[in-house]
Amino acid sequence: MRKALQLPRLGATPGRQRQRGSGMFGIEFGIIGLIFLVLIVYALFHVIGSNASTLAKALWTVGIIVFPLIGFIAWLIFGPRSAR
Repeated sequence: MRKALQLPRLGATPGRQRQRGSGMFGIEFGIIGLIFLVLIVYALFHVIGSNASTLAKALWTVGIIVFPLIGFIAWLIFGPRSAR
């Protein structure tokens, strides 16, 4: 009887098994990135809903998108307040 030819799995390294979460960026960075993304979206919604002029809203939006960390911190400190 003939043995079936077994091909290696794609991405598998012979003699070495890949460990999950042992890379340079584990799941912790994914969670932090997701939280940061939620905070950026939150800031953008508040900028758009603020009483500021259209130019100020546009500048804050561009600043938050182009410089996410610095823009978000600046928005927290100096940003326009939303209309309540």
